Amino acid sequence: MRSSGIALSVGAAALLAAVCAKSALAADLPPVASQINWNGFYVGADAGAGFLESRYKRPFSNLGNISTGTIKPQPTYGLLAGFNYMVAPRFLVGLEGRMTFFDGARFNELNANLDFLLSTRHIDALLARAGYLVSPDTMVYGSLGPARIEVRGYKNFAGTFDTYLNGIQAAVGIETYVSHNIAIRAEAANIQSLDTLALNTGNDLYRPSFLQVALGATYKFDAPAGWGATPILEPAFVKDAASTWTGFEVGGFASLNGNAPRYADTVLGTQGSYSDLVIGGGGFVGFNYQVQPAIVVGVEASGDLQKAGFSTAAAQGVPPYYLFAVSNGFYAVTARAGWLANPGTLLYLKAGPSWIQFKTLANYWDAIVTKDQKTGSHYFKGYEVGIGVETFVTSNVSVRVEGDYVHSSDFVIQQGGMTNEFRLQPAILTGSVGAALHF
Repeated sequence: MRSSGIALSVGAAALLAAVCAKSALAADLPPVASQINWNGFYVGADAGAGFLESRYKRPFSNLGNISTGTIKPQPTYGLLAGFNYMVAPRFLVGLEGRMTFFDGARFNELNANLDFLLSTRHIDALLARAGYLVSPDTMVYGSLGPARIEVRGYKNFAGTFDTYLNGIQAAVGIETYVSHNIAIRAEAANIQSLDTLALNTGNDLYRPSFLQVALGATYKFDAPAGWGATPILEPAFVKDAASTWTGFEVGGFASLNGNAPRYADTVLGTQGSYSDLVIGGGGFVGFNYQVQPAIVVGVEASGDLQKAGFSTAAAQGVPPYYLFAVSNGFYAVTARAGWLANPGTLLYLKAGPSWIQFKTLANYWDAIVTKDQKTGSHYFKGYEVGIGVETFVTSNVSVRVEGDYVHSSDFVIQQGGMTNEFRLQPAILTGSVGAALHF
């Protein structure tokens, strides 16, 4: 899990550096904002990280609301194509088709020979988009539309199968042009299955869901003259670009958090992944310094509160108790560094120490651990790495879209029939949308 988190940060850094090198080199050139026309067709691709889970229940038993999934985080890759049309100088609508591919995305709770739902490989979606231009070359947007989710599993103990589930995808993002035809974007998306998949002759019912955070790039083809409204030629605010970013900021955010603890058993091996995808939110305070026309550095303290629970089909306790742990969120202190795609829009990386609040539950563990083992709340030390885009919408208010991976370096050990028999180690992938006041 640690190597995957490092791979995510290295891959994101390489992508961001490649894109922003162009911006840095173009910092001394005349601005291209007045040349931007958002109307027209575009094609592109994105790459990022994904969290997936599947809640399942067994109608003929008391087992329900159990969730399995994968967080490493999973690499994702996407292809997209669409069309934008300006309906007013600041407002845009569009239609976008996309395919998202997952690398090694598995649902297993136990292993491939015991679980009925196994994996997913890709998701197709057709999305309606609506955006607001905060400056001639930068847009904040939302998208919504139907999705088709491919899943693989075992059917009635008779080999594997592939099928599609109907779902819905919703996303928010920030998109900005770095040249006349090339735009980059940061996006957080949630895909929920609307269908329930019945396996094992109807004894197991599954409903998958996904979280994806990604960076992408698109190439726009010029629309014929006269198509759509003329975009604005000036930003929504007027401020000296050299002083826009230097100073303090304080803000808040809403988040969607994919949680999964690594559950290691010295007798039975690694169990899970157990998982939970929940809504959270929090706040941050920080300081930024614009060291060069195209480079901003800073430091930030943040906290994300949530209520995630982890359950297993292997109940313990009397009466049977499935919920073995909960996660109440995390806190972090991070340094960040970014490049300005334009004076009001920052693409950034962040990294630093974190603390995950994680609680083991006595109702579950008292049945299997020794009497001197303590359950309760723990703060797990670890690290956070993240990537995002932040853009000003007024002279002192910015909005941001961000993806973060939080990994615990600590773990809690439970003593069972063997020494150090059980070990729990949490991790979180989160996508967030926030706003900040700068002063």
